[in-house]
Amino acid sequence: MAILRRALRATGLAGVAFFGLLAVTVILTFPHEVSRNNTLIESFSSAASWIDAFEEANGRLPSPDEYFSWTASQPQAVYGIRSVQLLAPSSAEFYREAVAAFGEPNAVNSYALAIWTGDENEYYASWANTSTVNSSLRYYGSVLLLDAFFVAAASACWYVAHRCRSTTRISRDGAAQSSD
Repeated sequence: MAILRRALRATGLAGVAFFGLLAVTVILTFPHEVSRNNTLIESFSSAASWIDAFEEANGRLPSPDEYFSWTASQPQAVYGIRSVQLLAPSSAEFYREAVAAFGEPNAVNSYALAIWTGDENEYYASWANTSTVNSSLRYYGSVLLLDAFFVAAASACWYVAHRCRSTTRISRDGAAQSSD
């Protein structure tokens, strides 16, 4: 019985460490992710606004050189406008990924924008007027719910570890009595 109790206690303490570390990691990275997503949305919005204004003034989409000249004049920032790529229908691979995410374009002058985030591309599609950046409250709520689960799991592991600790009691006559 003592060996089983010690094994359960060790497992419980390992669970506290594991789930506690996961909970702390989620809480520490969450504000960064929200900030990153907001920056990506702002960059897509600024680039799309410029492209739409250019198209209205010139009756066509900007050429890659015209777009590059505009982005080069913008301030440098992580995930900033300079990072946004204009994907015309001739930009085979990237454009196909945007079409896969948003469906076929419904206008002649449709375009897509892309930003490489370090692990994946995020896209904006003019014909859908939306991006792949996850900024919904449902997404953020699910992240917080996941963190609550990690905290609950760590608490449950702590409870198991606490209940399985060895207890030694001293009787009135001074003799030690162990529960192991």
